[in-house]
Amino acid sequence: MNEARPLSLFDRAVNAKTEAARAEAASPVIDPSLAGGVPDESETVRRRGLGLAVFVIVLVLIATITFSLLLRRPPQSGEGLSMARPTATPALLAASASQPRDRLG
Repeated sequence: MNEARPLSLFDRAVNAKTEAARAEAASPVIDPSLAGGVPDESETVRRRGLGLAVFVIVLVLIATITFSLLLRRPPQSGEGLSMARPTATPALLAASASQPRDRLG
């Protein structure tokens, strides 16, 4: 029986190790920050700093686009998408310049 004793001890050790591995595999592994645990303080500060940087960049982009639209030069005459008929003012000015004026004198 002395020869069987080491084999039974080995079987017990293998069974205990297998049971421990099963118990470890059965328990879920969850990140504490995802599970609502207390996150690390430096990680919170880093996330807040990143959010602030993104907010400032977006704000600068919006301000730049707004100012570029508000401060651009007006289009020259004849440019644009207007479908309005042209006024007769240039033709009237040209016609009145070609006619001599009466001088009272």
